[in-house]
Amino acid sequence: MVSMYFRILSISLTIALLLVARVAATEPVTSPVPEEVKALYLKAHKQLEIGAYEQAYENFERAYKLSNNPYMLYKMALTMQLGTNPEAALALYDRVLSEAKRWQVAPEEEEEKKKTCADAIKEAKRVRTELDEVNALSRTADDQLVSGTPEQAYKTYERAYQRSNTPRLLYKMARAKQLGKHLEEALALYDRVLSEAKHWRVPPAQEELKEKTCGSADTEAKLIRKEIDSAPTTELDSAATQVELKKLQAQADDDRKKIEEAQKKLEAIEVTLRQPPAPPPPSPLRKRPWFISLMVGVGIAVAIGVPTLSYVVYQNQPPTPPVGDLPSRTINF
Repeated sequence: MVSMYFRILSISLTIALLLVARVAATEPVTSPVPEEVKALYLKAHKQLEIGAYEQAYENFERAYKLSNNPYMLYKMALTMQLGTNPEAALALYDRVLSEAKRWQVAPEEEEEKKKTCADAIKEAKRVRTELDEVNALSRTADDQLVSGTPEQAYKTYERAYQRSNTPRLLYKMARAKQLGKHLEEALALYDRVLSEAKHWRVPPAQEELKEKTCGSADTEAKLIRKEIDSAPTTELDSAATQVELKKLQAQADDDRKKIEEAQKKLEAIEVTLRQPPAPPPPSPLRKRPWFISLMVGVGIAVAIGVPTLSYVVYQNQPPTPPVGDLPSRTINF
């Protein structure tokens, strides 16, 4: 009977652990790639080869949304890198490494996953170096602008823009031209900022800076147009024009301050991200997945085993004779 009990308990525990394992497997192994994803990938790859980076990015992004495969995310990052947008590329490479931790693949695809992660680490390091050099050029140009040499600042901004063609650097180029009194050239650059910003892909942390840059570019463009187009014919017209110019100038100054604040906030975020994260504290024993699974398994085993054991014990008990059939005995005093 004891051996039967242990046999029943072991079977119950095995069933319970299988059930727990089934529940714990929340993410299935990657399924075969749908034909639509393959078609989008091939189309994007051809666009990437001919330098159509915007179209390639959009198709890789569609393929990623359909497949949720970090390899498509890696190709999106590579597209941004080749399209000289290192900031967006770096953010995407970091996402690849973050999501790859939850990326479950079939055994035969394990090597491809490792290679994708290794490539992402290598390219992220390269992009980070490139971005540091671009930021160094931008800071040098900022100093040149403050020291009163806008022409030199413009050339330095232009060098940085050639390596990272974000409208934020284009905005600084326009500002240098504006301070150098080349108003028409500055106006053309501000218009380019507003035009290119529609397709300006930035990490979430830079959304505020993008919004402030576009707003300031719009205000500066209005101010320059007013200066170029103003041809007052009377003293009254001249006074009205000067009042309007002062209002636009005050708004432009306010926009520049907002850009500086957003830039400082972004730099603080970047410094924080570059610091190695502190190791998380160990979770309590009762919250660890293996302990929870074990407790659930034991609970299920007990729930199944105890009633079964009780039934077996009950079936193996000898029958109790009826009260009426008990043998009688006479006692003499």
